Amino acid sequence: MRSIPTDPWTILRQNTAEAHRRLEELPRLSRMFADDYRREELAEMLATMLAIHRPLERALAAGCDLAAFGYQPRSPLLDADLVALDWAGTVAEVPFAPPPTADLGSCLLGIAYVIEGSMLGGQVIRKRLIEQFGRPILSACTFYSPYGEAAGEQWRRFREELDARLTHPDAITACAAAALFTFEHFERALAQS
Repeated sequence: MRSIPTDPWTILRQNTAEAHRRLEELPRLSRMFADDYRREELAEMLATMLAIHRPLERALAAGCDLAAFGYQPRSPLLDADLVALDWAGTVAEVPFAPPPTADLGSCLLGIAYVIEGSMLGGQVIRKRLIEQFGRPILSACTFYSPYGEAAGEQWRRFREELDARLTHPDAITACAAAALFTFEHFERALAQS
């Protein structure tokens, strides 16, 4: 008989697996692995990510102790990456408000779970961009590697924070619901732009 998982990370991973898969299969994301991917497309992708991340990060900062798990804000990295690509466009933010819940702390952890988890896929994207454009593209890839060589350590730290804060099944449920909500927010924003 299979045991039912009780640790937050396993439950979050299982509850969001399908949403994660759908996000990865979006044409804009899968296009990043095409042999003819262009710098202009990268700049547009990073601008879209900035449009998504700014409101998300404001929501997180308003109700979550980001320093508790060493969160590295992505918006400044995206700004710097766009400067490195000489991008001159404008960014129209994609509005975001956390889903209504009685457990805002767990909800915000669900949002952070999506953002922090993306750094793992970001490492794969960063490697692909270096293959495509060469090492000079590194100055425009800080978003995809916000913790540098400490990515594994940061992911472990975040998972420990999940374990410490999500000690009740209702908290895990609220966190998972917010993570799904956030994946769907990214999916809508990336599919429309």
